[in-house]
Amino acid sequence: MSWSTLTLTYPLWLLLLPLPVVVYRFVPAYKTKQSAIKVPFFNKLLDILGEQPELGASQLQPSWWQRGILIVSWCYWLLQ
Repeated sequence: MSWSTLTLTYPLWLLLLPLPVVVYRFVPAYKTKQSAIKVPFFNKLLDILGEQPELGASQLQPSWWQRGILIVSWCYWLLQ
């Protein structure tokens, strides 16, 4: 089978191919809540540790192989 003989039943579905990139770029990341210990001497503790306070959520970051599998599976699903 060569690429010249490839025909698509629904060629408009190819417009969805860049959808993962658009979602990755423009949709805000999901943030997970973290457990925290609340203490009355929080500011003093930060001064001793030399840390800066952060928001109570962290952003999950996929690794390179997870992104690769996502892209391959999306293309497979789209061209199936």
